[in-house]
Amino acid sequence: MDTVISNPVHSKAAKDVDSDQILAQLERMLASSHFHSSRRSSTFFRYVVTQTLEGAQESLKERTIGVEVFHRDPSFDTANDCIVRVSASEVRKRIAQYYQEAGKELELRIELPLGSYIPSFQSAHPAPPLSVPTTHAASAAPAADRPPAIPVPEESSRAIRSRIWIGLAAVLSLSVGIFLLLSLGLPHPTSAHTNWLSPFVTGSAPTIICLGVPAFKENQPGADTPQQQAALGAPPMNNTLITLADATALSRVQGLLAAQHHDSRLQLANATTFDTLRSGPTILIAGLDNPWTLRLTANHRFFFKGTYTTQGSIVDRDTGHQWSVDFTIPFSQRTDDYAIVSITEDETLGKPLLIVAGVGPNGTMAASEFLVNKQNMDALTRMAPAKWGGKNCEAVIGTTVISGVSGPPRILAARFW
Repeated sequence: MDTVISNPVHSKAAKDVDSDQILAQLERMLASSHFHSSRRSSTFFRYVVTQTLEGAQESLKERTIGVEVFHRDPSFDTANDCIVRVSASEVRKRIAQYYQEAGKELELRIELPLGSYIPSFQSAHPAPPLSVPTTHAASAAPAADRPPAIPVPEESSRAIRSRIWIGLAAVLSLSVGIFLLLSLGLPHPTSAHTNWLSPFVTGSAPTIICLGVPAFKENQPGADTPQQQAALGAPPMNNTLITLADATALSRVQGLLAAQHHDSRLQLANATTFDTLRSGPTILIAGLDNPWTLRLTANHRFFFKGTYTTQGSIVDRDTGHQWSVDFTIPFSQRTDDYAIVSITEDETLGKPLLIVAGVGPNGTMAASEFLVNKQNMDALTRMAPAKWGGKNCEAVIGTTVISGVSGPPRILAARFW
């Protein structure tokens, strides 16, 4: 089953956040340099906020926004005309930039969650926000009482937790990615650097980002119950949390996509179907804990084998050489890790496929660092034969690890076809 990123609308608490406060914050944000220069983003942002405050969330659909905000014909093709999705992505970027400024943490927050056109509102005060019914304003509640929650469709607690954690991870990762790209001086994609990226940001379909799912011990948050474990006949799997290495890789990848104003759709590997991967360009993050990475590299020259409990390796099918990580050694004492960076027009999916996957977590970190650095990608391109068509390449990346920290990535082997 696909994972849908959606957040409830956090709107006004009678004593914390009301419509006047929200509208005042909206005007404050629209007057800032982040929105003032973009009429399209300002118009979109104002529309979704005011419609939400008026209880008209049902109108916040792609087609309705296209007609009401961008004056499209009611029959316009949303698959080919992606103005609403692109505008939403631009607004999310501008919101992230606004709240990164010093002192903004003290202001009321207006966010536009990934996968939704319904904004969320949250007071800067520590009191938890109340939820507003979708059809009328919430009445004041006694201070000692818990605010009533919006009724939700019947759904398993596991699925609800999964939605919440993945939504939070996606918003956090996108914000971190934008912060890294815009504030810390990591290289912005240039025309030369983005040649490889173009298959993943063209067209209206969002890019699928499929994350690995590490095995967790039974008592950890989000792990399968013993009954689910028995039914699957496999170790307990994490259904809500992702590793720091995967989150870092995700933030870097989403930062690149956001810089090109392209939307992405986040999936956990154990909830991703073949049909989902075929719906758009795909990026796979993580190696041994991502079954789709293992499956779609199985016939490549460089492929993964092993497990996290003993030893994991990348194997060169042509030479038989292996780059291995001994997982019986404590994490802080490991000295090397390895990864595959692969960019192909995948025959199985019939879609562009980018793989950013390490044997261990340091490998995944190094692979994502390699990907966002123009000099690294240029170095890889220079290794290609003169007659290379520019479509398919795969490389083995190595990194030295000291006290659990990855060093600079380096190219160990590559194939072009």
